[in-house]
Amino acid sequence: MPGGKGLHEPPPSACPAPAPGSKLRAWCKALRLHFRLLSWMGYTLGAVLAPGSMSPALYVIGYLAVFAMETATVLTNDYFDYPSDRVNRHFSAFSGGSRVLVEGRLGAGEILRGAVVSVALALAVAALAVAASPGAAAVSAAVIVVTLVLALGYTTPPLMLAYRGLGEPTVALVLSAGVVLWGYLLQGGSVAMPTPWASSLPLGMAVLAAILLAEIPDRDADRGAGKRTVAVTYGTHTAAVLALLAIWLAAASALLLQAQALIPELGRLRYAAVAHAALLSVLILRYRRRHQGAIRIDMLLAAALAYAVWFSLVPVVSLLLR
Repeated sequence: MPGGKGLHEPPPSACPAPAPGSKLRAWCKALRLHFRLLSWMGYTLGAVLAPGSMSPALYVIGYLAVFAMETATVLTNDYFDYPSDRVNRHFSAFSGGSRVLVEGRLGAGEILRGAVVSVALALAVAALAVAASPGAAAVSAAVIVVTLVLALGYTTPPLMLAYRGLGEPTVALVLSAGVVLWGYLLQGGSVAMPTPWASSLPLGMAVLAAILLAEIPDRDADRGAGKRTVAVTYGTHTAAVLALLAIWLAAASALLLQAQALIPELGRLRYAAVAHAALLSVLILRYRRRHQGAIRIDMLLAAALAYAVWFSLVPVVSLLLR
C-alpha cells in the first residue's frame, strides 16, 4: 500500500467528534453538488448523441446511477483523504475535499455508511436502467461497473490510483468516456460506433486540465499523505504546463472532429472556445510567472471547470435544437 498503513484512513481517535448543527447542511456540503455539472454534462452528451429518440424516463434512471456513483466517490475521497485534508492550508470550494470530516460536522462512520449505501444504490439503479435499456445489456453493465470501480479506486484501497500516479487520467476517463458511453449505450447506441469515443476526447482533455490545476493548491498536503499526483511528483509548474497543453488539445481535437464531420456540433461557438482557451493560457502563465508552489488559484480553477462546457453542454444544446 503506497505511503504506509494509516495514511489513507482516518483513525477514529484522530477525527474530531461530530459537531452539533444541521446534519442536512453537512450532508449537502459533503455531496459537493457544484462538481456534479461535469458528470451530468458528459452523461447528457452521450444520451443525446445516441441514434433515435431519447427516452426521458431511462435518461433520468441512468443519471440517478451516475449521481449515486459520484456520491460514493466524494464520500470515500473525504474518508481516505482525511490525513491530507486535515493539513491542507490551501483548501477551497474547488480543492481540499468537502471538509465535513475535518471540521467534525459528520463522523467517519457516517461518511463510510453513506458511501456504502451510495454504492448499493448506484448498482441497484444501474441494474434497473440496464434492464430497461434497448441497448446491449452486457456492454452497458460492463461500462458502468468499470466506471464505478475506477471512480471509487481513485482513493479507495486496494487500487488507490491517486497514490500510484494514476489519479489524473482516471478522473479524466471517468468524467468523459465513462459517463458519455453510459448515456449513449442506455439510449440504444452501440459501443462499436465512433461517436461516443470521439466526443469523449475533447471533454476528457478539458477535464484533465481541470484536475491537473486542482492539484496545485493541494500539493504540499498530498505530498505529506503519500499521494503521487503530477504536482507532487514533477512540481506545480509542470502540472500547470501539462494543463495548458491539455486545454489546447481539447480545442484542437474538437475542431478536428467538427472538420471531419464526425460531430459537427462540436464546431459551434468554436471561436468562443478558443477565446476561453486563450484566457486560461493567460491565467496559467501568470501563475507560473508570479508564484512558486502550492497556492489558492480559485479564479483559474473556476475558469478551467467552465471550459468543459464547450465540449459538452454546447453540443448538447446544438443537438437538441437541430
